[in-house]
Amino acid sequence: MTVQRLFVLCLLALPFVWSPNVGAQENRQTFERFRLLLATGERVDGRDGVLTDTAFRGMRGSGEINVSLGDIRSLDISSGSQAGKGLAIGLGVGLVSALAGILSAAADETRTLDTSKILPVAVGLTVGGGALGLLVGSRYPKWERLSLQDHRGPAPRVRITLIGIECRF
Repeated sequence: MTVQRLFVLCLLALPFVWSPNVGAQENRQTFERFRLLLATGERVDGRDGVLTDTAFRGMRGSGEINVSLGDIRSLDISSGSQAGKGLAIGLGVGLVSALAGILSAAADETRTLDTSKILPVAVGLTVGGGALGLLVGSRYPKWERLSLQDHRGPAPRVRITLIGIECRF
């Protein structure tokens, strides 16, 4: 094989061998539950969301949704539940209720307060309030706002693709 033929063969194979998109992995994130606010103001709640470099798709109650990133105002993803917050609130309410009951019983001069039962009642009300708060809080998801700036780059004004090579101006 002559040098000229080898050179022409290399030039013909260059677009297939050297391309910025060959082997490039698309940036993908998946989410179990999501909440979208579209540019039109419409709110979309859904599940099984997939965020790529160019679009977001997922399932909503009426079917599938597929939206480009430019049409999304905000994206919230579920990152657990409010169980911890519910537990703290329930413990606080139970403890305050126990203390209020104890102070009320102690202030009533017509009754005698059995001090051996104060601690079990206080602990029972506190633990019961915490358990109730935990159950209620676990029913509500905790939402986290996801920044789409990592996925949206500045839009190119002119894009030219020639033999597998992409140029943006």
